[in-house]
Amino acid sequence: MMPLTKHLRLLTIASFLMLSGFCALAQHTTQATIDALKDSLALKSGKQRIEFLGDIGFKYRTINRDSAWHYVRLAYQEAEAFGDKDLQGRISMNLAILKTEAGDYEDAIKSYKLAMNLVDSTNGSQTLSFVYHNMANAYERTGVIDTAIYYSLKALRRYEIANDSQRIASVKLNIDSQYRTIKEYELSEKVNLESLEMYRALGDVFFQAAIENNLALLYNEQDRFSEALPHAEESLKLWESVGQRLVVAYSYTNLGIAQKGLDQLNKAETSLKNALALQQERGDKYEIIFLKMHLADVLNRRGSYAEAASLGLEAYQGAVADDLLTFQQKTALTLSRIYENQRNYKDALA
Repeated sequence: MMPLTKHLRLLTIASFLMLSGFCALAQHTTQATIDALKDSLALKSGKQRIEFLGDIGFKYRTINRDSAWHYVRLAYQEAEAFGDKDLQGRISMNLAILKTEAGDYEDAIKSYKLAMNLVDSTNGSQTLSFVYHNMANAYERTGVIDTAIYYSLKALRRYEIANDSQRIASVKLNIDSQYRTIKEYELSEKVNLESLEMYRALGDVFFQAAIENNLALLYNEQDRFSEALPHAEESLKLWESVGQRLVVAYSYTNLGIAQKGLDQLNKAETSLKNALALQQERGDKYEIIFLKMHLADVLNRRGSYAEAASLGLEAYQGAVADDLLTFQQKTALTLSRIYENQRNYKDALA
């Protein structure tokens, strides 16, 4: 299988929940959990302090992005000074996850490779499984699907050897996404439903929500909007039930796309605006472009041409700045339709 270009991402990068980082540690994080760790930090020193810093930063990811970066960077600096290679590798992986979630995929892959080299010499290191799993997601985001599948399968084998049911289910979600990217929709649906049953048996609400979101995305991509809608709604409900404030952006995105497809334009506008506000806080530039493009289309169809043109232009300029050819084409078409409705035929033909 030949590598795909990053421009094939169109719908698969947009709205795909970045499960990569969530595979490594428990996700039912609350501010109270973080505060308890911070209270204990003053009593820690050496390796244990660094581990606490990294854990605090990692847990902040779904609550406050700036705090996540602060604590993980601080942990990495102290891990370098401490000289423990495996510890440095683990923190490097957490940095890579933050970079992946921010859309800095190439830099993230460099950090994953550094982590892989640092932890590879440690016998039976669980971290190496996590590195394979997360690096697969970063490669998927760049469109290099053959490499993504390669590392997903390496992670899956290690999880199977360790008899780690939760992470077996988690890496299958990556494989589901990779199948979806190459339009093997039936295989993608099959893997999703298998994983959903596993997580229900495990009682893991966070990942049940993630799979419901994936199913919504899968059906949206096939224009099966009436099937996508209840999965997006269930994903939103489940994530909110476990206090995931930022991650619900992905539920709102798929909810908005389904509502748009069903011509529920008022609801779609609300959902997409909710998603956009959260993704702007998260800082995922690709999601922001994607959401502005769809929101501009909804506003255009509702007759709000000036607001639609402004958002559409922002989306197009973002796509040009990041050299996203498919997004450029799609946003240009959206802008053209808006300009035609404004009777601005000169720009519509540009």
